Amino acid sequence: MKLLSATAIALVFVVGCVVVGRGGAAFVAPDESEVSKIIAYDWDSAGPDGRPPETTLPKAKHAELLQLLDGARRDRTPAKWEVLGRVEITTDDGLVEVNLFSTSKEVGAFRSGGKYYRGGSTAGFQRILDLADKPRTE
Repeated sequence: MKLLSATAIALVFVVGCVVVGRGGAAFVAPDESEVSKIIAYDWDSAGPDGRPPETTLPKAKHAELLQLLDGARRDRTPAKWEVLGRVEITTDDGLVEVNLFSTSKEVGAFRSGGKYYRGGSTAGFQRILDLADKPRTE
């Protein structure tokens, strides 16, 4: 019985090390209740000066973006992805900047705080940026 318990503990330790070692910590998106504003920049909509317009994302879409980001796994060996755009999330604790990338896979990619992550989806990120392109009243 002791041998079985020791084997089970060793197996859990090894599997845990492999899972954590490969991806690292998950991205924790801010809680929606702490977000006061999200500004989006869509690189596809850049003007003649090469800068994208600054657009405020409607509050009704905050949860969608935060869900796309939350739980994404750290990517320690990022590829050279195409930049889709950027979002600046203003929270009670400060500003969270996130650069969104297009990948050739279904799973999306982004960078925040100098770290790269894989999660959400390229299509989901593009949907958020497309919303930012449309004129609206809040």
